[in-house]
Amino acid sequence: MQKEESRAIPADFNYRALSGLSNELVQKLETIRPVNLGQAGRIEGITPAALTLILAHLRRLAVRGGGAAKNLAQVSRETILRLSIYHALLNKWQAKTNLIAPGTLPDYWTRHVADSLQLYALIRKSPGALPHYWIDIGSGGGFPGLVLACLFAAESTTDQVFSIVLVESIQKKCSFLRRVISECSINARFDIAQVECNRIESATERFANAELVTARALASLEKLLEFTGKFLQAEQGISRRALFHKGRDYRREIQESRGKWDFDLLVHPSRIDPESVILEISNVSLHGR
Repeated sequence: MQKEESRAIPADFNYRALSGLSNELVQKLETIRPVNLGQAGRIEGITPAALTLILAHLRRLAVRGGGAAKNLAQVSRETILRLSIYHALLNKWQAKTNLIAPGTLPDYWTRHVADSLQLYALIRKSPGALPHYWIDIGSGGGFPGLVLACLFAAESTTDQVFSIVLVESIQKKCSFLRRVISECSINARFDIAQVECNRIESATERFANAELVTARALASLEKLLEFTGKFLQAEQGISRRALFHKGRDYRREIQESRGKWDFDLLVHPSRIDPESVILEISNVSLHGR
């Protein structure tokens, strides 16, 4: 059970659907709403048997096709189907190409997909126009870039097309990204996703029209700002932002970056991992300029 402590529990998880939990325990869980199994295990009165029931139900939700991801964002059946195809391809390719940490493969829906989808949910709640042109750097196995592409394929209309460029330097990973785009029919109706097989510093032309840049588990914040600082500079009439997933050391990374960079910052708690955040960064400039 210790290995499962970080497994996310959806905010609307239905504890009453679990036969075997006492009414008293259900009330506590509904009041506290733990974000993961580790937090649930620290609730007074919780038993190993109760945690096992919750874990088993979480696994069933994931197998049925989405679990936490579907609870986190109200995605369409079309998107769930694409994400399921993506999942099958990831399992197949992971055997020969290291796309993601092997130990996290069983948590595709509850960790990787849900973590990626929360970016779109976050942006939809933000004031201002919804960005239509995104760029994902260091895409690797496709998180968050491919997940967003699957979503954009369903959300786009003739009046509003969302697109994303996935920047990745390793050829094998680029081949995987292209295969998923093809087999998921992401570009069937509109030109949604493109793969730029290049080093980030050599792909600067791709940033020209982008409104938002994303990165997950790629580099320190200082290094990310070296990659994207010029793109994120304030320009009259142009709103450009970055959304960077960060872990428990994010405060240290912010402090280290402040010595070289000035920027506007919003820190959004992750809805998937209580120790993680999403840094929303804009108006970047070199410190003192």
